[in-house]
Amino acid sequence: MAVALPAFALQGEALERSSDSTRGETYGPEERQQRWEDLQQSARDMGVTIGSAGSYGKVAALGLVLWSTLLVVDKELLSDKDTGADWAKVLGASVTLANGGMQAIEGGAHWCDSPAAPQAHSIKEFMSAGTRQTHLAGSRRCARLGKSIDHREGPMTRRIVIIQGHPDASEPHLCHALAQHYLEGAEATGHAVRVIDVATLDFPLLCSQKAWQEGPLPESLRSAQASIAWAEHLVLIFPLWLGDMPALLKGFLEQVARPGFAFEYEKHNPFGRKGLTGRSARVVVTMGMPALVYQHFYRAHSVKSLERNILGFVGIAPIEETLIGQVESLTLKTRQAWFEKLHELGRWAQ
Repeated sequence: MAVALPAFALQGEALERSSDSTRGETYGPEERQQRWEDLQQSARDMGVTIGSAGSYGKVAALGLVLWSTLLVVDKELLSDKDTGADWAKVLGASVTLANGGMQAIEGGAHWCDSPAAPQAHSIKEFMSAGTRQTHLAGSRRCARLGKSIDHREGPMTRRIVIIQGHPDASEPHLCHALAQHYLEGAEATGHAVRVIDVATLDFPLLCSQKAWQEGPLPESLRSAQASIAWAEHLVLIFPLWLGDMPALLKGFLEQVARPGFAFEYEKHNPFGRKGLTGRSARVVVTMGMPALVYQHFYRAHSVKSLERNILGFVGIAPIEETLIGQVESLTLKTRQAWFEKLHELGRWAQ
């Protein structure tokens, strides 16, 4: 079976790039040490990539690692005339390609077999997607669309709060359309839904620890905090800006996740007592780059931080995520497929 490789890994301009642009550089002791450390980290990542795969994924990952390594060496894309190939970059590129190929080959069947998932129009669209389910308790992370759907006879009704984190309320954006389709799916099944549009709320940013610990919650946020307490499932939707959530959304979370509500201090417990246990969450993030690049090259650092340091810290689990990449170039069919996906997630309160 022929498998199309990730589009981001084989850009034509990269393959045709002259090696002159990477030659003529000199490296001091610090740069050489940094390259060695990068090489070690890339090697560790490669081991995790291959070790976490299933049997078919292992074969695919090993083959893609070998192929991509030979490719970049043969093209002299990552070489220096004095030091030779930059093996840290070579292995880093290999890991990214191996992850993408592994998820496409091993995960494609699971995704397409799910009646809840939209059908792929091409391998390229599959590779630009990147829904990943995350359980903080230690279950395996995956990038398969449809993996998180719970195939039961019928969804149990739940209380859902959608937190719209796009900071621009003056015109509709993709985030607003995704939230609307989730809302329609949830309401069609009988779930109770509330929406918090952060951009329409007027609140100050916190500037000190004292204000966070002792200051009063702004009146404009009391209803939002009460809705979070009411919810059984939270859905956070926002665009990726400078590699992270928009500042307005971060400021909102700092305001509502205060001591006494989101957690309680305990004398002999440095982590405190979690105040929002018994709730699940989904994080939906849109971005300009391919989702798999964000996941595997940038390691989804900001989403991991949100899940671990904010949502997980206050007791919310499990947490699932949907990463939507290359939003500026989505076709109408792909956009519609994502809308159907969010509608189905809303139906099942996932």
